[in-house]
Amino acid sequence: MAKKKLRNSAIILAASILSLIAVAFAWFYSLRSGKAESLDFVSVHSFDVEASFTKFGEYSEELDAGDTGSLNFEEISGMGYKNSDGVVTLWKPKKNPFTAEPLTVNIPDGTAQPDPVTGEVPEITVWDCDRAVAGEDFYEFELYFKSTDPGTVCLDPESTVTPKTTDQRMSKFGPFSTDYIAGAVRISVSEVDEASGNETLRIVWAPNASTELIPPTPEDRTRTQTGWSIDTDSADVEDYQYYSGTEQLGVGEGELAGLFHSSADAVNPTDMPVASLLMDNEVGAYSAHIKIRIWAEGTDREAKYPLAGGKFEATLCFTSMPAETDPGDTTSQQGGQGNG
Repeated sequence: MAKKKLRNSAIILAASILSLIAVAFAWFYSLRSGKAESLDFVSVHSFDVEASFTKFGEYSEELDAGDTGSLNFEEISGMGYKNSDGVVTLWKPKKNPFTAEPLTVNIPDGTAQPDPVTGEVPEITVWDCDRAVAGEDFYEFELYFKSTDPGTVCLDPESTVTPKTTDQRMSKFGPFSTDYIAGAVRISVSEVDEASGNETLRIVWAPNASTELIPPTPEDRTRTQTGWSIDTDSADVEDYQYYSGTEQLGVGEGELAGLFHSSADAVNPTDMPVASLLMDNEVGAYSAHIKIRIWAEGTDREAKYPLAGGKFEATLCFTSMPAETDPGDTTSQQGGQGNG
């Protein structure tokens, strides 16, 4: 299936986010941290389709969200979609009110066999989590697309999440900017069913698979020691994980299996389809509706104290792929399977 010829159009979403100092944690290292991973700017480029923040709003080649306020980007974890209980599946660790250290809980190890004598199942220690809050712990927004032709909207791999700078907010742990927290960012895209409002998770994307925060030798690994470094072209494959409540899973397990993509494996627009452009008689065009969530993933190898306080920028590019056949009228076809 060939990509449609690109037009000279760009949908721009400008989000002015102020930094806040918040207590947060690198989940791999339980260290107290003044943390302000802040989303500084989001730019959305859309090719061959027009976009709007509301279904019946003005569809344009340029959208400006204006000042969206301030966010505490604490490290959280999850899949980033609204499930059938109406809960957004993003979680943050509970904290000791006196020390601000993350709290843990023991749960049965689902992969272990019971003890042959006692019958007891071994336990594992995991973080005790609360639900993350939209607008505080992660950023979310909706986009509506419309086109004169049917097809599929895809998140283009040309999308980027980058450090805001590389020479400001320098880390105390090595000669690099804390803005490389961009390496821990995740983006989820869910398709929204217009009839029911249900969300169906389409992708979870890790845009910086080649970024690696490298610690010093174990003997020097303290809060006050330098010796950390950043490799922006690492060939080491990350062991991607996520939390679902208090259950820690790998990306090949559970509901996330098959939906996770990193910048290492998603190289073509067709790799990350997010929504179908279906005829909507109310809009008078082929349309699609998505919800996007952006967060700093606490299980990522860059989610560590040396990158506390960093800022990042996101540029999301969407490409429409033509349909081989007309998929029909969304007002009669939507309303089926969904997550929320």
